[in-house]
Amino acid sequence: MFLPASDIQVANGSTIAAEAIQRIGALYDIEREIRGKPTELRHQIRQTQARPLIEELHVWMNKTLARISRKSDTAVAIRYALSRWRALTRYLNDGLIELDNSAAERALRALRLEGRTSYSRDRIQVGNAPPVSIRYSGPPSSTG
Repeated sequence: MFLPASDIQVANGSTIAAEAIQRIGALYDIEREIRGKPTELRHQIRQTQARPLIEELHVWMNKTLARISRKSDTAVAIRYALSRWRALTRYLNDGLIELDNSAAERALRALRLEGRTSYSRDRIQVGNAPPVSIRYSGPPSSTG
């Protein structure tokens, strides 16, 4: 089970989780500054400002993991992040990619199945990938 650093910090006052939040927060600060800027500029700023912070975060996580109990919630969270490091750092090399997928998740909330609604299914295909069916709900029926 993965527990976000903020939950660990609140639950047990973890100074390690607090430091992780601070380090990750610095990455979000950079993203707030470059939001809406041209793709090339976002890429350049990420390379000069975010990449060194990400590299320091990686070193810090590995050092921290080596000195804490393997069974602690903090260790579980760090191992989770390190196991997904490639995906986490992918945004550094592309000015179009966001640091997280919050915007996509917010957009998909509108498609969430809620109660009795009319359902529809679309098939989407990108490139040579196999088609994917997406099921979403429309607004509740006014006849029901």
